[in-house]
Amino acid sequence: MTRSTPRGASAAAAVLSALAAMAFLVLVVSLVLAFGPGSRPEGRTPDGDGESSAAGWERGLLRSRAPEPTAVPPLSAHGYSAPFLGPVTSCFGPRANPFGEGSVPPGARDEDRLTDHRGTDLGRVPEGTPFRAVSDGVVTGADLGGEAGGNVILVDEPGGRQWLYAHARTGSAVVEEGQRVSAGDVLAEVGETGTATAPHLHLELRVDGEPRDPAPFLAARGVVLGDGWRAPRGC
Repeated sequence: MTRSTPRGASAAAAVLSALAAMAFLVLVVSLVLAFGPGSRPEGRTPDGDGESSAAGWERGLLRSRAPEPTAVPPLSAHGYSAPFLGPVTSCFGPRANPFGEGSVPPGARDEDRLTDHRGTDLGRVPEGTPFRAVSDGVVTGADLGGEAGGNVILVDEPGGRQWLYAHARTGSAVVEEGQRVSAGDVLAEVGETGTATAPHLHLELRVDGEPRDPAPFLAARGVVLGDGWRAPRGC
């Protein structure tokens, strides 16, 4: 039988001590990787709202690019302006009824559940945000009361074009019928009058009395509605 010497016992103890230190180091590194910065499970943000990190980053980028809605929109080289700097919330053309299926007659076909939206909506700004004329023209109606459009302002532009601004805040119009306005002049304030689910501006373009999509018309003249914000689905 071989008896251990004091020197051999000392060497074994040193080896065990070194192994224990290495195991502790591995444990510390594992904990740091598991719970340290950058270890958040993919698809979660710190507040746990379930938004993916990529989507959060993109949203932050869009927000950083988007100007404040109260800022004055610049005039384009063609002499046109956005009514205010804010996101498009609904586009021109057929869309789902924003007031739900309860307002659709029973037995209607699926295609009948769409409403014909004759303008472009801009919103997600506080009620009372000023909106401006998109073009030069003459005011032919100011603060007109309407059921669906609420308080409406009409501005006629040369060439048979008419601009309609709907849902204006009651009593906010700063123009009157017959007044000449220039692109960028304040007309009134964003409101929630008429048929509306939230404060917004309904911008409508009529050419010889027929509704036309205002977005491509303005884009061709250097004004991109909702520039800097993500466009809603379907636009």
